[in-house]
Amino acid sequence: MNDHSKFFNLALDRAFSQIGITSPNPAVGAVVVKDGVVISEGGTQVCGGNHAEVCALNAAGDAAHGADLYVTLEPCCHHGKTPPCTDAIIKAGIARVFVPLEDPNPCVAGKGISALRAAGVEVFLCEEFCPDAVAVTRPFLSRILSGRPHVIHKAAFTADGFTATNVGDSKWISSPQSRYLVHRLRAMCDAVIVGKGTVDADNPSLSCRLSSFPADVANYFSAQPLSFSGIRDPFLSRVAGESFRNAERSPLRVSIGLPSDCSGKSNFFADGNYCIFAKQNTVMDLYDAEGYELLPSLVEKGNIVLIPECENTVEFVMEILYERGINLILLEGGSTLASSFLQAGCIDEFLYFIAPKIAGGGKPVIKGAGNLSISDLLEISDLSIALCGSDVLYHGYALRDRRL
Repeated sequence: MNDHSKFFNLALDRAFSQIGITSPNPAVGAVVVKDGVVISEGGTQVCGGNHAEVCALNAAGDAAHGADLYVTLEPCCHHGKTPPCTDAIIKAGIARVFVPLEDPNPCVAGKGISALRAAGVEVFLCEEFCPDAVAVTRPFLSRILSGRPHVIHKAAFTADGFTATNVGDSKWISSPQSRYLVHRLRAMCDAVIVGKGTVDADNPSLSCRLSSFPADVANYFSAQPLSFSGIRDPFLSRVAGESFRNAERSPLRVSIGLPSDCSGKSNFFADGNYCIFAKQNTVMDLYDAEGYELLPSLVEKGNIVLIPECENTVEFVMEILYERGINLILLEGGSTLASSFLQAGCIDEFLYFIAPKIAGGGKPVIKGAGNLSISDLLEISDLSIALCGSDVLYHGYALRDRRL
C-alpha cells in the first residue's frame, strides 16, 4: 500500500464514521500529513458544525503549515452555515491538497479547487480513489444529482423468493448475522420507511439495537470478514468491516399510511422520532373518531404529514424528506410499498439477504403490475455477493446514473 492509499483510507474511514449525523451535508473525512506522518484527522460534524477540513486543521494547529491535506471531497468555497473550507486551508498554510472527487454541488463544482490553486496551493485530483470516495459520499451525491434522498431497498427472503408465509409469519427468515448487519446500516441511515401494514402486523421498533445481539453475532465480522464475489463494494465492505465504529443511533421512523392504532402504545410511537404520511381525507375523516384524539396535535407538530389527494405518494414523500435534510433512506416495507418505490424510480440500491429456506408460497419481495418485456426490466449493476451467516448477501445498484 503506497502512502496515498494509506492516507486516503484513513480519510475515508473518518468520512464513513460520520454517515448519518451530517445530513444534509456530506460525510467527509480529512487527514493532515507532514513528512509522511499523520498529524491529525477530522470528520464533518452535525450540520452547522465544523467540516472535516476545519476539524483536522484545528487539531493540527501550527503543524499544518507546509503540510499536505487529504480530503474525501472537494473543499467548499462558499458561505453556508459555516465559512468556506478553502479559506481555512489557505490560512493554515497547507502546501498540497489531495482530493479524489469534485463536489457536484453547483455552489462548489470545481470552484473550490480553483480557489486553492489561485492562492498558490497545489491541488491533485487523485481519480484512482474516486470509486471509494463516491461509495462513501453517495447519499449526498444522490441528493445533489437527483434532487431526492438516496434509497436502499432492504429485504430478506427465502430461496424461492418469499419474505413471509401466506399468513404473514416472517420471524426470522434471515440469520442473526444478517440482521446484525442491517442494524449497523440503520445506524447510518437518516430514515427507515415501512408501510402502515407493516406497522399494524409486526409492531416493529425500526431502531438500531446493536447492543442487543449476543457477543458471537456482534463479533462475527471481526472473526470472519465477508468474502465478496463480484465487486467488493467499498461502502458495504465498511458496513461489514471489523473496524466499524459508527455510533448506535436510530433513524427517523417513517410510515406510509396511518397505522390502525394511533394511541401511542405501539413501538412505532416509542418516542417523537417518527413521521407518518397519510392522505388528507383519510386523516380528516378520523379527527373526531374514538381512539384518534392525538391526530390534530400530531399533524400540528409535523409528526403526521398530510398528502394532498392530487399528489403521487412516493414523489411527495421524497420531496418532504428531502426538504427535511434526509440523505439516506432504508426502505424496509412490504412488497406493495417496494413496488410503489420501484415504479416511481426511487430505489437506488438493493440489499437482499437470501435464506437457504423454501416457503413454497407466501408474500413476494415486490408485488406490482411488473413489466411485460424482459428488455424493460431494471438492471442491477456492480453486484457484490457474499455469505453472511447462513444467508447469501446480494447487493447492487440501479443502473441509471453512472455518476453514482
